[in-house]
Amino acid sequence: MEWDEEATRLLGRLEEALAQKDPKERRKALRLLLPRLQAYTVSPLLRRALENLPPPLLGREDWRHVPREAVGNFYDEEVGFLWEMEQFL
Repeated sequence: MEWDEEATRLLGRLEEALAQKDPKERRKALRLLLPRLQAYTVSPLLRRALENLPPPLLGREDWRHVPREAVGNFYDEEVGFLWEMEQFL
C-alpha cells in the first residue's frame, strides 16, 4: 500500500528493477528492494479480497496496488484489509 512518500519512491524503484533487461541485475535489484517493500504489503486471503480487489500493480495480476488516495477504501489500520462481510454470512 502506498502509505507515504517512501512507499511511492519504492514503487518507482520496483518499476525500474522490473524493467532491467539483464536477469541477473533484475534479481539483484529485487533481492535488495523486496524486503523494504514488505512494510507496505498486506496479504489477505484471495477469497476474502475478491469483492474489494485493488487494481494490478505494473500489469501483474499477482501483485495489487493501493494508491495513497485510495488506502481508506481497501485498508483500515485497526481491522486490516477491508472486504464485504456479506460474502461470509
